[in-house]
Amino acid sequence: MFPEINGGFGNENYFAETLPLCAPFAILWFFVRQSIDRWLGPFLAGSGLIFVLFVSGSRVAHVSLAFLACCWLIYEVGRRFGSWALLALTLVAVAVSAFFVWHYLDAILHFPPIQARLELYINSIALWLERPIFGSGLGGFDYHYGQFQQFHLTFFSEYPNLFPALRTRFTSPYGFSVAAHNEFLQILVETGVVGFLIVLCAVVLLLRRFRTNPERSVLRHAGVVAAIIFTIIAMMNFPLRNPATAGLGALIFGVMAQGDGGQKSPANWSIHLPKATIFIPAFSAVLGMAFILFASGNMLMASRDYTISQMTKERFYGRSFFHIRRAYDKMPNSVLYRRNLFGSYVEWAIRNLDRYSLPLSFHKSFYEVGLSAGSQNPGVLLSRIKLLFALKLNEARRAEIETLLRTLKRNVPFLHEVNYVEGVYATGVGDTARAARAFEKANTILADSEKRNLR
Repeated sequence: MFPEINGGFGNENYFAETLPLCAPFAILWFFVRQSIDRWLGPFLAGSGLIFVLFVSGSRVAHVSLAFLACCWLIYEVGRRFGSWALLALTLVAVAVSAFFVWHYLDAILHFPPIQARLELYINSIALWLERPIFGSGLGGFDYHYGQFQQFHLTFFSEYPNLFPALRTRFTSPYGFSVAAHNEFLQILVETGVVGFLIVLCAVVLLLRRFRTNPERSVLRHAGVVAAIIFTIIAMMNFPLRNPATAGLGALIFGVMAQGDGGQKSPANWSIHLPKATIFIPAFSAVLGMAFILFASGNMLMASRDYTISQMTKERFYGRSFFHIRRAYDKMPNSVLYRRNLFGSYVEWAIRNLDRYSLPLSFHKSFYEVGLSAGSQNPGVLLSRIKLLFALKLNEARRAEIETLLRTLKRNVPFLHEVNYVEGVYATGVGDTARAARAFEKANTILADSEKRNLR
């Protein structure tokens, strides 16, 4: 009867993150109002938290809100009874947590959100160790993660008792996570130790500013609670990459960094500047907002085209290719659109090789677009093998297919499609023994697959 709510970006976690961040400021309404409508704040905050716990479908919210309740209890004890009581309660909380982790480790590791995140964290650390100083660059996680997405399966294969829950498999070569699901780890991966230390210095300066400011208003307390919630979310998801939670994060940390009383510094008025320069910041803000609105409209239309492409890719290959091409034209910087464009082109091209005389330059240009999304991306390399196999095989193409298969079997040996494609290729070249081995391994992996659930 009621429509399903999946948040603003199709994931219940996004909605479940936004509501708790708004809750402290909704409760703030109770303290700043004196009329009967002051109760609207606690009512909205309570309704939002009930929705998050029982309706949203986000299992991560249960963990984060439980952790928040523990932080609130420790904070209240420290405020009321002093630092020694705070230290004692913290030690008790750590001891109780260690006891439960020790006795229920297997159940905890098999909890799907924790299981999948543990997999992501191990693979992300391996990615960071490739470029530890300066990182892989902004956006580099999505570009490089395909090469490491099954590192945990190969590295820990000799230690099955260490992480018994690490049996997750990837059901699609294109369907790996685009974020580390831990902002601190993702910052480390993309900007290295240098960038991480810069961010850490900014956080330390923010905390110092907060501690030296004597103001302890209700707004500041709401900001502290919201900042704790934001930090908890950042340890399990990616709030800085979701526009709604990123905007709230800027508001929260702005509240924490505000000055004492908001007095304007006389230094701002001691320098005599031309009158026009006073309007430059406002004028720049208007231009920036116009650009953001234009880009948001482009992003919205590109997202619509991408969704249509995914809905039609199983049956209407031409339509799927048309829409992913439009999405790429609107947002060519999107790694997601670039790697899916080549895959969609290959699915359309191999079904129309007899109808159209597609020049090799077409294949090459779309392949280069795919490679720009990750030179060892499994989906792109598998699509390349499909295209080469559909064309007339010669020695050069067979050698390229063998090279691509070696790369795939080194990076993602437990991906079902890799072994299946190898079986099809071996059948085509007449190597029946190799084909039988590849199909057998593909069927074993498929039967043992567990679909990841990061929510």
